[in-house]
Parts: sequence; C-alpha cells; structure tokens
Amino acid sequence: MRTFDREYLRRDQYRDSSNLGARQLLHKLFSNGAQSWNDFIFEQLKLREGMRVLEVGCGNAVQWRVNQHNCPQSLTVVLTDFSLGMLREAGLSLGDDPRFAYCCQDGMSLGFSQNEFDLVIANHMLYHVPDIDAALWQAAHVLRPDGRMVCATNGPEHMRDLDKLLHAFEPRYSGSNTMSDRFNLVNGEAQLNRYFKRVDLVLYPSDLWVTDASLLSDYAYSTPRVKEVLNLAQVSDLTRFFQKKIDSDGGIYIRKQTGVFIGSEPTV
Repeated sequence: MRTFDREYLRRDQYRDSSNLGARQLLHKLFSNGAQSWNDFIFEQLKLREGMRVLEVGCGNAVQWRVNQHNCPQSLTVVLTDFSLGMLREAGLSLGDDPRFAYCCQDGMSLGFSQNEFDLVIANHMLYHVPDIDAALWQAAHVLRPDGRMVCATNGPEHMRDLDKLLHAFEPRYSGSNTMSDRFNLVNGEAQLNRYFKRVDLVLYPSDLWVTDASLLSDYAYSTPRVKEVLNLAQVSDLTRFFQKKIDSDGGIYIRKQTGVFIGSEPTV
C-alpha cells in the first residue's frame, strides 16, 4: 500500500514539503482548537535544559520552527528523516541554530547507541513505517531508562466528513484520506505496550471549519488515496464542488480525532 511504500513516499509524497505543507496549512488556518497543534505538541515534550532529543521522521520541522525561541539553550535535538528533501528543508528553516543536528535515517534502523536520548518523537509518521514493531523497538532501545516517547497520530474517524464529501463528488473514492489506519488512537496503545511499561493518551480537542475551497482541494489532493482516484484535471471541479457547499452553508465542518501517546519506562 502507498501509505507505507517507501519508494513512493520518498519519490512522490515526501520528496519535498509541498504535500505535507498543504495539510499543515489547512489545519493551521481552520482549526477551532483552544491552542495550535504545534503548541499542543510542544507542551507534551516537556523540554528542559541539557536534554537530548531525537525526532524520527521530522518532515519540514515546522513544530520546531514555530517554537524555536522557546527551546532551552542547552538542548540537543537530532532531526532524522528518510527523505533528503524534507531534511534539507528542515535545516534551511532552522538556520544555523547549533542546538539542531540532522541525519538521514530510516526509523526502522537507527544508528544511535542504547540509552542515548531522553526523548524520542514520532509525529504523525509511525503509520508510514513498514515494520512498526521495528521502529518502536529502535526508539525504546535508544531511550534512557527514564526516557519518554511522544507519538502523535489520528483516530479512525479523523476527517471522515471530508471522506464523505469526496465520495459524493467521485463515487469511485472510498476509504480514508488520513493514512493512519495501521497506527491510530485505537490500536496504537497496544503496539506501544510491547516496549513501554506505561502508555498515556492525551487528546487534542479541535475540529475544522473550512471557508476556503481551494485550500481544501489542495489538502485532499495531497493525500495518496485521493491522488489514486482523482486526476489533476479534476481538482478544479472538486474546488467548485466544495465552493458550492461553502456558499450554501457558510463553511464546511470537518470533525477531527487527533492526539498523542506518551510511552515511558522503556523495556528494551
């Protein structure tokens, strides 16, 4: 499946940040949460001076960029991604900040020593890994005994309202646009329990009220499932379809299911 097809993800989906950026922008502009997603994630990290942090699958590092000024001065953050394009953008966005280092690596085979990090982060990426067990073992292995892993993902009903609209527009479309079936808010805890004594779930309460049809089309077409069904020439028709609903209802309401698991006391 394309969700965890490494060659497709590296060559097309995450060659650069254009697809990820389209999804990030929609949530940034139209979420109704009390705080932004980036601030919510940053709050869960509980960073302190002297910590060593590893992010697996850092993408364009927007979570670090928006909170760069809040990071402790003696922090060390190693950002990894299997896409050189994404890693390059992450480095450019953070500038010459000596707190950040970059390494092109696959989450299933991390090249770090045991007990090397205080915190490992996997932000909406574990469902892309062909062998999730291998990635979790690697994360637990490089964590210190009192270390934590913060894993962000979605629930099975995340963005289902968009899926229904996409099916109404094109009946050949079915399934989910969110890619997170293999590691989500329902099945993720059992997977983490194999490698951590304690697993906590913190939900992020937020939905979408979208008033820009073009940005919603960009979001939809950024996902692998939509690209499989719709050709690029249909995007303008999809935008008109969304715009008609916005004109009728004032906006498009899309429910979200998002949160983070926090694994502590690694058992590896």
